[in-house]
Amino acid sequence: LDEARAWTTVEGVPRRGGVSAFGLSGTNCHVVVEEAPKSEESPQSPGPHLLTLSAKGAEGLGVLISRYALALETLSGEDAGAICSTTNTGRGHYTHRLAIMGADREALLERLRELSKQGPGAWSGADVWYGESSVQAEAERSLREAGIRAEKAARAGEEEERLAGLRELASLYVKGMEVDWEGVYRGQGHWKVSLPAYPFARTRCWMDFRKQ
Repeated sequence: LDEARAWTTVEGVPRRGGVSAFGLSGTNCHVVVEEAPKSEESPQSPGPHLLTLSAKGAEGLGVLISRYALALETLSGEDAGAICSTTNTGRGHYTHRLAIMGADREALLERLRELSKQGPGAWSGADVWYGESSVQAEAERSLREAGIRAEKAARAGEEEERLAGLRELASLYVKGMEVDWEGVYRGQGHWKVSLPAYPFARTRCWMDFRKQ
């Protein structure tokens, strides 16, 4: 092929293709690949849900807020539980931390839109927590003890207890506690969702030399 074109296929037949690689030493390799089967819709889990975002600076966190707002607009069919578990378990947790709670995807999206209009470091609102953490070892132990109780409550079946646990987790998280998110979501069967990655800082690293 010398130009891009749509890859059509017969209904019910997956796309298949071959990839060849040829080494200078004479080692050749050929792989046949097949597209993944269509996945079923993600099961909807009951709210409330806690979404956490973090960055190494307020500016980077602001970029993440805007990117997640755009992402959630396109993920209209996705479960809020899957979105939050993907972010909370699959992303790094840095010093500038934000936690948002909402009953469903629409509620989280609405809060993200509101936060994207606020200035960096001034994020606030209902069920919104923001903090810049630099936790020492002694404080981390204290937060961890409180966090164990909050994590247990966040896994509770009763909505009122779960709500209280998630709020406590959000408060501890923005103070710098390292939450066991894998434990919080264990056994819930959430799928992974494609979400924005960490934004690179636009820092110029080129050296300037004076003209002689």
